[in-house]
Formats: sequence, C-alpha cells, structure tokens
Amino acid sequence: MKNRLPNADAARQFLLGFEHVVGEGLHYYLNTAVDRILTTMELLPDLGPDSLALELAAQPYLMTGLLHRYLPSNIHVANEGDFSGGVDGKIELVHRDMAAPIRFSYEKFNLEFDDYPYPDKTYDLVMLCETIEHLAWDPVHTLHEVNRILKPGGHFVISTPNAFRLENFQKILQWRNFYPPYSGWSWTSRHNREFVPYELKNLFEVNGYEVEEIQTRYDPGYDYSKWLKVIGKVLDSTPLARGVLDVIHVRARKTGDPRYSYPDDMFADRYAYSRINSTVLDMADAPESQLTSGFYPREVWPPCVRWTNGCASATLKCDGHPTVNVKFYSGEGMNGRVRGEIIAGGSNTRFDVESSSWNTVSHPLPTRIKGSVEVKFLNEYVPPAGTHDSRPLGLAITRIWLE
Repeated sequence: MKNRLPNADAARQFLLGFEHVVGEGLHYYLNTAVDRILTTMELLPDLGPDSLALELAAQPYLMTGLLHRYLPSNIHVANEGDFSGGVDGKIELVHRDMAAPIRFSYEKFNLEFDDYPYPDKTYDLVMLCETIEHLAWDPVHTLHEVNRILKPGGHFVISTPNAFRLENFQKILQWRNFYPPYSGWSWTSRHNREFVPYELKNLFEVNGYEVEEIQTRYDPGYDYSKWLKVIGKVLDSTPLARGVLDVIHVRARKTGDPRYSYPDDMFADRYAYSRINSTVLDMADAPESQLTSGFYPREVWPPCVRWTNGCASATLKCDGHPTVNVKFYSGEGMNGRVRGEIIAGGSNTRFDVESSSWNTVSHPLPTRIKGSVEVKFLNEYVPPAGTHDSRPLGLAITRIWLE
C-alpha cells in the first residue's frame, strides 16, 4: 500500500534536503513540478514490497526521491539517451536527514528508437512523467516497449502538458503563438508534440491498454491569468467542458500484447513507420505500420474489414513460414466473377472467385524468407457496391496470416 502522501509544502521541504537539488534551475523546477508529481503519485496503483516499478526519464530524481520514501516497492530508474548513445551508470542521492544515501543503478537509452534493456513481463508499474511530449518521431514505440516489459495487468502512468489548456486559448485570443518555443539544448529538449485527453486515451487503447483514469489538473507551473485559472477549474468540473486544465494524468492497465498501432488523426505518413512484428493481421486491430499501402479505413460489418483500392500491400514478420493466407469478401464483380492475384516471395497466385462471396486464398512462400515478407494484392476494378460509395474497391480483407 502507498503510504500517505505529503502535501506540496512538505514534499518541497523533503526534496530540498537532497544535496543534488541545488542551483536556480533545479529550485525553479522543484517549485513548479512538485504539485504535478504528487498528482501523478495519487494515480499510482497499490503495490507491495515485492513489486517492481520502473521510472523512465527519471532525472533530476525528484519523483525518484518521493517514490523511495512513499512507495513500498523496488524502484528501478532509467534516463533517456540522446542520439549519440547512452551510458549506463550508478548514482547516489544524499539527503541531510538520511543515515545512508539512496544508491541505484540506471540504464540510459533512447525511448523512441532503442529496444528497452529489460526482459518481457518484468514490471508491475512503469512511470513516464513530462516526457512523451518531447518525443519527436514515434511515441508508439514507447507504448510498445512499456507494454512488453509490463506484467499482465501491470500499469503505465504518465503525465504530460494538455494542448487544450486554457493558457493556449488565451494566447490565441492575444494573437500570440501557442506552439512551444525552440530549445537551445536540442530539438529533443523542446515540446515536439503536445496531446489532448481523447488522443491519449485512443493511443493507449489501440496499443494494448485499458485507460482506467484520465484527468486534467491545474498546475501552478503554468503562468497565465488568475481569473482564467478560476474559469478553468469551473469548466473542468462540468461534463461539457471537461479537460481544459494544464496537465493530463493517465493511468492505463495492460490488457493486450505489445502493438504498433498509429491512429489516423495523430500520424501522417503512417506507412513510413515500418514496425513489423506480427505474423497475423486481423483487420479488427491490424497495426497500420504493417498495412503499407492501398487500404481504406476499417469498417465493422461484422467482421471487421478493410477494403483495398484494387492495388494494396501489407508486410508481415516472416521466419521461414511456407504459406501466406488471405480471407476476404469479393464484392461486386464483372460478369459475376472477381479476379486478381496475390504476389509475395517472388511468385504469384491468381484467384477467380464468385462475386459477393467469402473466400480464403493461400499462396506458397519459399521457406528461405527471414525477417519480413511483403504481400501485394492486385485485382480488376470492382464497381462500388452501392451508389452511396464512389470509391474504387477491390477486396474486403478481414485477415492476412502466415503459417
């Protein structure tokens, strides 16, 4: 069980007891961050002394110090490395009121690009505070790797600035730019993408999590009109305008396997994210990174399908599998028939099936293929099945799999 958390003033006084919390920069960060840190800790699940927790991007170890005092579990930490590579190390946190320093090792790696150096299903809890907004290319990789290292039912807790916060609306009304400023330290030090609550909820849910709690909270670290802060608290208490406070806090529980799913409204050029880790693509939840071209958005009939536009391709993880299989609905054909071909592994399989029918077609692969295989679908133009739909349609694919 979590011990009773201190109030903000008591937490500040405790953290000021650490020798490393010195200098104007850290004092400022402490004064603006402690309320957010405590709010994040309020969302943490109850853990026992044998539980394992990981704090990603832990520097400057303010939350780390509070976790060691108020969370009765084993705390591991990691720091984010830059593109020149990371260096693992050890550190001591010395406190004036503690007989012995807090000693721990840390790993250093890039959250967006590296494989995290932890075994599958290791942790009961992973935390990532005020960091996801700094990721410049692929936050989905972070969700994937955290999912991988979480135990079934384990929790991922994050905090991040709210792009819908009233401070930004005030800037717009004042004809000011609401985008985060550049940073002289590096392009990873600035906020590269801020989120709104519904985006994060969707991002977590399509990547193997259930969002148990999502809320926005006032944070004194954001400097804007006091009257607007009062309005924000009132608005956030009403169902119609909820979600306008400064910081988003999320607690999500792992419910599915690691995925690489890229929601349409958050990612442009989704097919450039070539994260290939699945041998099965069910259109109910197929990762967009493996549907490389020519697929329309998912439709739920049931079953879930994605129409091709007559020329489409997908990529699957392959480790010597001898066969690729495709299950599809053939749509409206010419003269009662739908014809086409499946191309993969340097050869093709032609099909000729009845219109408006369900079919499964198999295509043999050379067993030497390792790593990945691209599967292409080519078929004659199929007129749309209804006047309301003017798209050129090919096949309504529900599943592609290797075996």
